[in-house]
Parts: sequence; structure tokens; C-alpha cells
Amino acid sequence: MMDMFAVLIPALLMLSAVLEISVLNVAAPKIAAPGDLEQKPDQPEKPELNLTLKITSRGYDLVGSGGFLRNEDTADQQVTVPLVQKPVVCSRYRNYWPPPRELNRKLPKCDQPLERKTFWIYDNDTLVTRLKELKTVFPDERRIILAADPTVEYEVVTDVMDATRATRNADGSVAPLFDEVVVSPGLVE
Repeated sequence: MMDMFAVLIPALLMLSAVLEISVLNVAAPKIAAPGDLEQKPDQPEKPELNLTLKITSRGYDLVGSGGFLRNEDTADQQVTVPLVQKPVVCSRYRNYWPPPRELNRKLPKCDQPLERKTFWIYDNDTLVTRLKELKTVFPDERRIILAADPTVEYEVVTDVMDATRATRNADGSVAPLFDEVVVSPGLVE
């Protein structure tokens, strides 16, 4: 009996799944007293961007305070990055669908890891392009506030955190975008 346990325990340990955990620094929103919100004379005249990224089931909405952002199509005070249909490499979503899964469930699942299938996806490439444009106008800004709709998958939120923190330049160097990520407790319409 002891010999069987001596063989069984190492075998079970070798078959167990190893979980890789990474840590991402994010901040919770600050709570201020009403007197703290008043403009102090020593503060600079240039207003803050207060960039907020709303993640919805329709895509991304970039909103800044003071009307700094403009959508090219309309006179809205926000920039919209809608969902797009693009080919996706299935290795990340084997036997499943990429988010937003509610839209993609009507399509066939990813079966083979190296195949490419067309799905509705969140357009992170366009989002990074818009953030680069904002970074050139506001080079000192580092904070971005993420507000996600409750129906948005967690995977989308973590992908956005990665996409908004830094970008790779043409020469291979890494340039910071908005590396101070603040997670909002909920989506406010």
C-alpha cells in the first residue's frame, strides 16, 4: 500500500496544472472631500485630460473632460472605436470563440490552433492608434480610467489594460502610453 502511495503522489503532482500569475498595477478611484475638489491657486492652468475608456458591447468609447476629443463623423465629445470583423488566429481561442462571445456564438468555433477565422472583435489596433494621437497632444498625461459594462468579458478588460499601457515603435523600442490604469467601479452613462 505504501509503495502505491509513493508512486501515486508524484504522478498526481506531475499531472497537476501549473497556474502562472502575473501582477498588474492598477489604482482604485480616489474619494475626496467636497473642499478638495475646488481649484487651488498653485495648480497649473492647463486642464487635465481625464481620459476615460468605456468598454461596451458595441466597442470602445474614449471620453475626455473639457471636450478635448472629437469623433470625426459627428460632433460628439467622444471618440468611438466600434467592433470590427477581422480574421483571428485561433490558437488563443481553441474550441471557443473570441470576445464578444455573444455575437460570435453564431459562428463556428475555432477548431485548429493555426487556422484563421473571421470573427467580430474589439479593435485594439485602432484604439492604440487613437491613444498615440492623444499622447502626442497630451505628452505628460499618464492616467486612463477604465469603465466596463457589466456584460463585457473579463478577458477584454485585461487586453485593454495591456494595450493602453505601452506600444511598440517601428524601431522596436517600447513607448509608454497611459500606464497609470484606474479601474472604475462601474459604467456610468
